[in-house]
Amino acid sequence: MTSAAALLSNYTLTSRSRVILAILLLAIPALSYALWLQQPQLAEENGALEHFQVGLIALACFIHSVHSIKFNTSSLGYVIRAGFALLTYSFLLRELDIEHLGSSPLWATLERALRILRVVLWLGFFVFIAKKAKLLYGQRAGLSTSTTFWLSAAGGMFLIAGGIFDRHIFSSIPFSLSRLAEEVLELNGYFLIFVASLCRATAPLLPAKSSASAGA
Repeated sequence: MTSAAALLSNYTLTSRSRVILAILLLAIPALSYALWLQQPQLAEENGALEHFQVGLIALACFIHSVHSIKFNTSSLGYVIRAGFALLTYSFLLRELDIEHLGSSPLWATLERALRILRVVLWLGFFVFIAKKAKLLYGQRAGLSTSTTFWLSAAGGMFLIAGGIFDRHIFSSIPFSLSRLAEEVLELNGYFLIFVASLCRATAPLLPAKSSASAGA
C-alpha cells in the first residue's frame, strides 16, 4: 500500500504543470457551463457536478490517509497528511448525503456514526497537536515549502467563493446560474485539493520511517 501511495503522491509542481493546472481551472467552468446549457440538471442537488466533487474528495482523503502512515508521528509531514485526511473526510461527509442512499434507516444510522467518528478523530488530533506543539512550532517554516498546504489553501478559497453563491447574496443573478456558479467553484476547489494530495507535503521534522518516505 505504501509503495502504491508513493506512486500517487510524490509529485512536484513544475512551471509546465502549473500552466496546465491553470488551464484546467479555466476549462472546468467553461466545460461545465457548456454542458449546463444542454443539461440544466447538471448543477442540481446530487447532480453530476456534485458527484464529481465527491469522487475527487474521496480520492484525496484516501491518498492523504495512506501517506500519513509513512511519517514519524512527530513530524510536520505527518501532521499535514493526517490533518488533511481529516479535513477531506469532513468535506466528504458534507457533500455526501449518506442517509439518502437508500430507504433503510440503517443509512441514517451509518451517517450519524460517521459524523460522531469525525468529532472523535478531530478531538484526538487536536490533543495530539497540543502534546507536540513545541516540537511542531519549531518547524512552522516548513509550511512555506509545502505544495500540499498551499494548493489546499487555494482550493479552500474556491470553496469559500462557492459558499457566497450558495447564500444567494447577489440577488441580480438568477437562482439557477447562482447554483451553477456555486457547484463549479466548489468543483475547482475540490480539484485543487485533490491535486494537492498528489504533491509532496514537506520534509518531516524527524527522520521518516524510511529514507524513501522523506519526500512524501
